[in-house]
Amino acid sequence: MERKFLKDELGLSDDVITKVLKANGEDIERVEAKATASNTERDNLQTQLNERDQQLKDLKKHQHLSWLQPKYLFFFWKQIPFFLQ
Repeated sequence: MERKFLKDELGLSDDVITKVLKANGEDIERVEAKATASNTERDNLQTQLNERDQQLKDLKKHQHLSWLQPKYLFFFWKQIPFFLQ
C-alpha cells in the first residue's frame, strides 16, 4: 500500500493515511511472525522425518540380526537344556 494511492485515488487525509499504514504494518509483522514460526516448525518436523528415514534404513541393513530380539533369545535359551542332553 502506498501513501500516494491512498491520498490521490481514495482522497484520504494524511492523518488517516498514517493510521492506515501503521495498522497495515502491524498486520504484516504479525503474519510474518506466524510464517516464521510455521517455517521453523516445518524445518523441525522435516529433520525428525529425515532421522526416522535414516533409522529405517539402518534397521533394514541389520534385518538379518532379527533373531537377536529378546523374544527369540528367550526361545533359544529355553532350548539349551535340550541340546545339552
